[in-house]
Amino acid sequence: QNELYLKYVEVLSNKDASEQAVGSLNSRIGQLQNQKSSLVKNNADVARYTQQIDISQKEYENAVAGQSQASVIKQSSGSEDPMRIIETPLPPTKAENNKSRLLATFAGVGMGTLATVLLFLLTYFDRTLSSTFQFAKLIGLPLLGVLNKLNARKFINFDNLFADVSNNKEGEYFKESIRKIRHDIEVSGAKSFLFASLKEQEGKSFVTASLAYTLSMKNKKVLIIDTNFKNNTLSGLSVKPFSDNLVAADDAQNAMNATKLSLDINLPTVAIIGNKGGHNSPSELLSGIDFKKKIEDFGKQYDYIFLEAACLNKYSDARELVDYVEKVIPIFDATTSYSPTDDNGINFFKGLGNKMMGGILNKVETKSVI
Repeated sequence: QNELYLKYVEVLSNKDASEQAVGSLNSRIGQLQNQKSSLVKNNADVARYTQQIDISQKEYENAVAGQSQASVIKQSSGSEDPMRIIETPLPPTKAENNKSRLLATFAGVGMGTLATVLLFLLTYFDRTLSSTFQFAKLIGLPLLGVLNKLNARKFINFDNLFADVSNNKEGEYFKESIRKIRHDIEVSGAKSFLFASLKEQEGKSFVTASLAYTLSMKNKKVLIIDTNFKNNTLSGLSVKPFSDNLVAADDAQNAMNATKLSLDINLPTVAIIGNKGGHNSPSELLSGIDFKKKIEDFGKQYDYIFLEAACLNKYSDARELVDYVEKVIPIFDATTSYSPTDDNGINFFKGLGNKMMGGILNKVETKSVI
C-alpha cells in the first residue's frame, strides 16, 4: 500500500507539472498570436505608404516633364511673353452710379419719421393748455373763445387799443376775439355772469374789464361787482367813491390800494362796486343780505352784471356765488399746466349744466393762433 500511495503522489505531482507546462505554453501561444496580428497591421501600413510614395513620384515626374515642355515652347517662340497686353485699358466715360444720394434720402426719411414720432410723444404727454387742442383734451368744457397775450408795452391803454387802426396783428386778433365773446354773451339772453378760474392770476379781472369795456362801446350799461375778496383787483379800477359797497367802505382808498391790472383800463361808463378785501367767504360776508334780490334789482338798472370769484382750487367762493348768477364763464391761462389736482374744479364746472356758458382760453401765444 505504501508503494501504491507513493505512486499516487508521484502521479499527482506529474499532473500538476503538466498543467503548469500547458498553461505556460498557452500563454506563449497568445503572445505569438498578438505579435502576428501586429505584424499584419504593419504590413498593411507599409503597403499604403508605398502606394502614396509611388503616386507622389508620378506627380513629380509629370510636373518636371510639364516644366521642360513649357521651357521648350518659350525658347521656340522667342522672347515674346504669351501673356501680353492685347488692348490698353481706357478709363470709363462716366462714373458708376453713386448711391450716396439714395442713402441720404433714406436717412432724411428716417430722421423725419423719428422727429414726427418724437413730436407726437411730446404732444401726447404735454399737460399745458397752450392750444385749443390741449384745452379740449385736458379740460373737455365748451370753449367760448381764445384770447391772445397782449404786449403791455404796445397796448397800455384800452382806449388806444380799440382806436388803433394800424392793423397790428396782435391787437387786431385780440379785439376781434373779445368781440366774438361779447356777441355770444349778448345772444345768450342772460344778464348776470360769474367769472371764475381754477388758479390765481389766470386773467379773470382782465377779461371781465375787457368785456365790460367792449359792451360799453355799444352803449350797454354794465355793472361790475367785485366779489373776489381774496384779490380785489377790480375794485382798484374805480376812481371815485363807491355808490354802493359790499363791505361798507366809505371811500375808494382801500380799493385804490388794490393790485392794478397790467393795462391802463379806463371804464368811465361802467359802474363798479368794490370791496375792502377779506378772508371770509362770500356767504359769510353777505350774511343778512338778500344778495340775490340785490342782483335782480341791479338787473333792472343795468344791461349786464359781472361778478368775479376767487380761484376755485383754493377757495369756496365760486361755489357759493354760483346761485346768484345765470351763467358761469371760467378763465384758463394757456401758460399753465393741467394737473390731477384740477380734477375737482373741472368736475364742478361740468356739473353746472346749462349754467356753464363756456371757458375762455387766455394768454395764448399770438403766433400760435394767427
